[in-house]
Amino acid sequence: MASLSRNRSGGWRIEVTVNGQRHTICPPGKCEKTAEALHRRVEQLHACTRTGDPLPPALAEWVGSIPEALHAKLAKAGLVNPREQRETYTVAMLVERFERSTKALKASTRAAYKQTIDSLRETFGDSRELESISPSDADEWRDSLTSTYAVATVSKRTQIAKIIFGKGVRWKMLAESPFEGLRPGSQCNPLRSVYVPAETVDRLIDESPDGRWRAVFALTRFAGLRCPSELVALNWADVDWGGGRLTVRSPKTAHHGGDHAVRVVPLAPKVRDILLRLFDDAEPGEDRMLAGLDSATNLRTHALRLMARAGVTPWPRLFQNLRASCETDWADQAPGHVVARWLGHSPTIAAKHYLHLRDEHFDLVTRGSEVVGKLSGQGVGNASERTTAPVCAEDHESTETLENKGDTHNGAQGRNRAQNALMSATGLEPVTSAM
Repeated sequence: MASLSRNRSGGWRIEVTVNGQRHTICPPGKCEKTAEALHRRVEQLHACTRTGDPLPPALAEWVGSIPEALHAKLAKAGLVNPREQRETYTVAMLVERFERSTKALKASTRAAYKQTIDSLRETFGDSRELESISPSDADEWRDSLTSTYAVATVSKRTQIAKIIFGKGVRWKMLAESPFEGLRPGSQCNPLRSVYVPAETVDRLIDESPDGRWRAVFALTRFAGLRCPSELVALNWADVDWGGGRLTVRSPKTAHHGGDHAVRVVPLAPKVRDILLRLFDDAEPGEDRMLAGLDSATNLRTHALRLMARAGVTPWPRLFQNLRASCETDWADQAPGHVVARWLGHSPTIAAKHYLHLRDEHFDLVTRGSEVVGKLSGQGVGNASERTTAPVCAEDHESTETLENKGDTHNGAQGRNRAQNALMSATGLEPVTSAM
């Protein structure tokens, strides 16, 4: 028989006598259930050793699946036959191979992976054998993150750790992943989800030093673009001036193909007006809408300075919450599947990560129709913005300016845009209207 008892460090030990010699086997971790399960297995092996009977199929399968370190302890005690010597793999070998396999991914994705890789290396050490890492070790690693990071961060890193060790199993570097049964948890953090009113962004637009910054705030808050990845890819040819639409290319979801790679979003009149003025001020021959802006530009620092100047209190997830606020407004005006297509994700993702609960939603029930105008007056465009503008001398002057600017930029392409604007001039506000 084998005995199970606690040791001084709070862990467990199993003592068994084989052929007159006493052996001690220490289960990994401090979990009582894990120790009891191993104790039962040791007793079964001990019984087979005394009688000389072959191992039952279930017991033999378990022996073949256990980590190398545990198998070596059982073999040393004479309970199982030693395994044939095979190559051992370490944490460093796994993560380095994983990093080589991700070279084709975007830099931001690799950076997120590296944070988890650094944490795994720091916790387990580069020389730690993969087979020696138990599920309880994986639990302890995840628990160590909770004291330092937010729930969403812990969830993300746990998910990446499962991917890394899952690759190790696929590459035959270990028999099973110790992270397999670990639940990542939710990546939502409602405490960092903030609805940003349109009036607040209008103050920032008024305080912006130039047309580029006005466009950054307008496109993020009122057209739902990802900042900066989708902004830097915009060209003037992407604007359908007459139709009030903008073609958006998304580097983040391009690998999914189809509508995930390219989508079309509506442009509210206030956004078209800002873009039209930016177009008028652009250098001749410039194709890019936001020239000089790239993914490495530190927009957040500059935006915080503008917010301080405008007397606006900063909110968490600065640009993500602008995009989410845009979707919240659109959701009050259009069906969910339409809004999700405009934003470039599924309705499930929208409900989980983007849509905000506003006070006006409660007022819509408690106060009725008087609130409807307040809800629908933001987002795609309110009633006053959708009203057809009169054709006057100022309108013709604006269209002529656009036509001349188009010829200066790209010849025929500019003329085509001007013709689009001419065909729907009654639907475009004068470019001289104040923002």
